[in-house]
Amino acid sequence: MIADPLTKYLWAPFIAPIMEETLFRLWQDYKIKHLLISGGALIIILFLRSMHLENQTTKYVYEVLLDVLIIGCFLKKGIGKRVIHVPLNIRKIIFYTVALLFGLIHITNFTPLYLNIWFVYPIFVLPQIIMGIAFGYARIKYGFLYGFLLHCSINLLFVLIH
Repeated sequence: MIADPLTKYLWAPFIAPIMEETLFRLWQDYKIKHLLISGGALIIILFLRSMHLENQTTKYVYEVLLDVLIIGCFLKKGIGKRVIHVPLNIRKIIFYTVALLFGLIHITNFTPLYLNIWFVYPIFVLPQIIMGIAFGYARIKYGFLYGFLLHCSINLLFVLIH
């Protein structure tokens, strides 16, 4: 259960989805611009995580600034619509691998982790793996905004029922 109101009402339903969608699904149209944004976001997030910020609020502020940067990149025109060609069969493998990774990353929601039962955790995150497939489908079929809004809706529903 999420205790901190900032985490519960801002982070989980809005900030986390923009970050996760940018990292896991924005680039799945293989546009160079989106690949660069996702790669840059990953580098920034890894940097922030490595800082081991003591103050959770400070961490949130940095990650909100990252979200503003991501949104700002959408507003800029420049790189255009150049796309990297990836064969359909490879795209499918990447799609399902990313959905699986999206689900598995949510194992960190369960703390403390007990390594002697590691094989059980993938079952715990099966809903997130399925949602990763659904968010990815919405992103590819309808566009990034729809996948993001679906993600926000699911997280907000989770927050409201808990």
